[in-house]
Amino acid sequence: MAKGATKGLTVGAALGAVAGLLFAPKSGKETREDIKVKANETREDLMEMANQKKEDLKAKIEQTKQVVQTTTEGLKKTADDTKKNLQETKEAAQETKDAIDKTQNDLDEMNNDSKNK
Repeated sequence: MAKGATKGLTVGAALGAVAGLLFAPKSGKETREDIKVKANETREDLMEMANQKKEDLKAKIEQTKQVVQTTTEGLKKTADDTKKNLQETKEAAQETKDAIDKTQNDLDEMNNDSKNK
């Protein structure tokens, strides 16, 4: 049930009970006692509703914590994997550069040897 509807029903029930008590053909003492009883019942109902909302909120907070924890762990793993892949790519690029430099040096030496002959 929507929050507004629940609140409306509770307030309406309380007002209806009070109005019924005030217009009932009873003595003042009986009416005051009935109002006291109804007020206590309404207070207990409101406390029960508040406690239920509190428990619902606690459950949602716990669920949100779990989602955040799972997401954080996933992001950390992704970051670690990305860092590892980047390092491997950097090392492979350095090896390729070294191989190109060696090939260039070999070609330069071959070119110098052919000029000297």
